[in-house]
Amino acid sequence: MLLVSALGLLAAFGNIYFASHQAMQVGQRLRAMLFSKVLTFSDDISLMQPAVTLVFSLTNVGIVFLGSRLISGRIMEIGSLLTFLTYATQILMSFMMLSMLFIVIPRASFSAKRINEVLDAENQLQDPVKPVSMPKGPAELEFDQVSFHYAGAEEAALEGINFNLNFPRANVGSYLENSIV
Repeated sequence: MLLVSALGLLAAFGNIYFASHQAMQVGQRLRAMLFSKVLTFSDDISLMQPAVTLVFSLTNVGIVFLGSRLISGRIMEIGSLLTFLTYATQILMSFMMLSMLFIVIPRASFSAKRINEVLDAENQLQDPVKPVSMPKGPAELEFDQVSFHYAGAEEAALEGINFNLNFPRANVGSYLENSIV
């Protein structure tokens, strides 16, 4: 009798383990499918924002139109119309925010991918083998007809930049710190 009970207990634990493992796999597949649907759906919804705004505006116009009829017929009070309009606006704003998720998620995904590409890029700046100490006296930085081209670009991003900057060497760090902030 004890052996049968022990076997039943082992079978129950095995069943729980198997069911939880299967539920995890189903959940993972479901999340993957849902995320892929959101990504493909958001590519085809360029008219979503204007459509949601149109529905939002038409709903408010309809509520005010019907409410004005009810108020003129002394069936409804102005406070009730304003309350209903406020509730409808809150509900429609919630749907509007939900629809914005379908636009924002793919953008965030692309931005995260680009940020990871930048972070994974190899640093091309190397420390010098024999560093040179800075000479005494004031520091000077001069750009004379400087241009900048992005790799593969047809035209220069910056062209003909000229400026001259003179400052005491002791303040180099503070100038850089203030320019970064």
